[in-house]
Amino acid sequence: MSATAALLTKTFRVGPRTVTMTVPKPVSGAVTSVVMEWSPDQPASLTPSEMREYQAGRDTAFAALAAVAAPHRPNRKTRRAMQ
Repeated sequence: MSATAALLTKTFRVGPRTVTMTVPKPVSGAVTSVVMEWSPDQPASLTPSEMREYQAGRDTAFAALAAVAAPHRPNRKTRRAMQ
């Protein structure tokens, strides 16, 4: 990851390993990629239990990203109440 500040960094456990998901701040006109770093190493495969842990951590991290990156958009019910 570069030395610039990230938009979001989330760390979670998967079995004996730690996974850190980092999303850099987007640059206009550029492609932005999510970086997943495994410590101490990236496993060749995951057990079913580890896969569930990974998916839960990943989904939580992406939900946090959506909350940070997406502007609030009122739903239909909210829009009707605002009228």
